[in-house]
Amino acid sequence: MAVDWRADPKAPEQTPLPSCYTTFGLAKVTPVIETYANNPDIVLWGIRLLRNLATRDAVARDQVNRSGIEHILSSLAKHRGAPALRVSILELIYVAFTTNYTRLNQVDELSTMVLNCVTLLLLDHEDHHAVQVLALQNLVTASQHASNLEHLMVSKQVIGPCVLSLLQLAAAHAFPATADRDTIFVWGLRFMVVMGQYDRVRNPVEFVDSATSSGLVAYLLASIQSVDDRIQNLVNVLRRMLQDAAVVTQVAATTSGR
Repeated sequence: MAVDWRADPKAPEQTPLPSCYTTFGLAKVTPVIETYANNPDIVLWGIRLLRNLATRDAVARDQVNRSGIEHILSSLAKHRGAPALRVSILELIYVAFTTNYTRLNQVDELSTMVLNCVTLLLLDHEDHHAVQVLALQNLVTASQHASNLEHLMVSKQVIGPCVLSLLQLAAAHAFPATADRDTIFVWGLRFMVVMGQYDRVRNPVEFVDSATSSGLVAYLLASIQSVDDRIQNLVNVLRRMLQDAAVVTQVAATTSGR
């Protein structure tokens, strides 16, 4: 019989948990999730319990990070028609992996399994923008580490169009709530900046070609309307990148014509 992954999105409640959970309960949760992987309610409760523990307690966060649960999450993330499950997976990854900073308060190097899991959820989002936004939030934050960035940019040819499509929908007011649109703009534009800066430093020729070969990005920037200063600043950064690319193109054309 097919498993129904549309588990109750309201359970369990996100209430503070006793600190004793981190001493005797945490080690039992991951095996339970693995054992009952075909029970959507148990899986969702287990993942959210781990998320709550990791959010509340640094020791729990490290324990979740080292538990090997990313193997289970990567498998569960493939279940389609389960946005509540996918949102909870991304929230747990963000707390226990992406923002589980080093002692220097810097983003740590993530495993390719974690990065691939988040990338999968961004691309296979099933038109659920909360999944896309949480995936982008993870990717933008993870990209602050050079190794994570290099791995993600291998897939930028498929990630880039996906992010552009989401930004276009937001600019066209496909999402009725202003707060939803602004959140999409913030994280989508931040990822566009990440890709632009990567190409400008590591592959200037590709940066110029991608920035000038299509007017889609410029058109998109012109259509974004928001009073949020963060969004306007990101738009201005991307516009300056396009202007820099245009200058490089003009200089190259002038030089080659001599």
